[in-house]
Amino acid sequence: MMYYQDEVITELTVGEEYTVRQLRILLNETNNVLVISNSVQQFSESNGLKKVRVLNKIEAYAHRFDRHNDAYILPSSKSITYIVE
Repeated sequence: MMYYQDEVITELTVGEEYTVRQLRILLNETNNVLVISNSVQQFSESNGLKKVRVLNKIEAYAHRFDRHNDAYILPSSKSITYIVE
């Protein structure tokens, strides 16, 4: 996926609308970000102009378990989860 540097956003604002393309760029450029969508199954180029609204932003420690390595992954920093629709 190619894009210009001025297209890069580093965070989303609750209540604002963004295109699927903007979400893809955010996920590509930002660490510790997760986007959960009620309406878009895949953030693909074919629906890149579709707009979604940010419903909520959660900043918290994400605890994970890696079953492949049978290991608990201790979070070192908070992750940001955005709920969009």
